[in-house]
Amino acid sequence: MEGYGAKLTNIIKRTQFLEIVSCYHPDKNRSCDVASKIGCKPALNENEAMCDNGVEAVIIASPDPSHFHYILLAIENNCHIFVEKPMVSKWKEALIVEKKLASHKGIFFVGHNMRREAGFRLIKKEYNSGLLGQLVTFHISLSHGGAFNWSENYWRANPELCREGPLRVNGVHISDVLEYLFGPIDSVYAKIANNYSPHSTPDSGFAMIQIGKVYGSICTNWIVPSINSFQFQFTNAIIDYDLKRFIIRYGMDENCVPTPSKEVKLPEINSREDQFREFATAIHGESDVETSFHQGMRAVMFFESCYRSYEMNRPVKLGELLR
Repeated sequence: MEGYGAKLTNIIKRTQFLEIVSCYHPDKNRSCDVASKIGCKPALNENEAMCDNGVEAVIIASPDPSHFHYILLAIENNCHIFVEKPMVSKWKEALIVEKKLASHKGIFFVGHNMRREAGFRLIKKEYNSGLLGQLVTFHISLSHGGAFNWSENYWRANPELCREGPLRVNGVHISDVLEYLFGPIDSVYAKIANNYSPHSTPDSGFAMIQIGKVYGSICTNWIVPSINSFQFQFTNAIIDYDLKRFIIRYGMDENCVPTPSKEVKLPEINSREDQFREFATAIHGESDVETSFHQGMRAVMFFESCYRSYEMNRPVKLGELLR
């Protein structure tokens, strides 16, 4: 077992709130191999994975295009559901999930973990307290160079499975963080391109985003070395955050001289472990879920609006989708 599945398995075991009783992969041999390594029962088909009496909750961490199918199956079997972001990969799927969840009694958790990073928690606190002043603009780059290493069979290399490219896969992190910090995104004006990757799926995505009267820019792509850059400019502060280092400068210039910047030491947290702990306590009725269907729906609205904007070459208000 390797990759993201191994990472989640180790995190789940560390939380000690959840017990892995079964695992499933469409390849039966892989199901059996993983089950033997982590000490659980292999599910030999998807129904067995969710219908077994020992299964109370399911964690869906499969490729984005398969989320919809597994969500519906989990709802039918009355399971508590944790699904990785994005919740689904198509707007029409989100609308169907909304209807199905109307009668669902279990917990529905969408794994938007980036907002839980310590730097964003700090920005939220400082912004709400008024110390930062008013938001003026933001510039965000969230990218990596993975496209050069993918095989033709990889789902992200298939434009039918990932038509928005990094504006979906990376963009949902950005849209959720922005809405967590500053409120609903009003409109987007997006461009999507395939510039240098050997695949036909988009490798670059750019968007101007409007939140209230504020405009900012985001850049996502799969053809540059990894970069996690969040810059927020306020009337009384500038923040640069790369998910590790947090640099802030408070106060306006004095006689055209900038005030000094300082690095803030952030507490070490594991955002994914934090999510699974919250998922478990919510199942037991001891907490609420921070990122549920509403946050999942908003993220899908974001990348669907980006694609429509690209197709029509104009800004698109997210509210247009609801009409």
